Amino acid sequence: TDWVVVKHLERNENIPGAWEVYRQALRDVPTQQGFPWNVTWPEEP
Repeated sequence: TDWVVVKHLERNENIPGAWEVYRQALRDVPTQQGFPWNVTWPEEP
């Protein structure tokens, strides 16, 4: 997902909201009940 952020930052563009939500969901994976054996992965936009 870093490639999306870098691409937009290089162009002085805002990061699309869907990608911000997705990246936050990835960061939140370790807080899920059942982690690390039972994880619900977010869908990539």
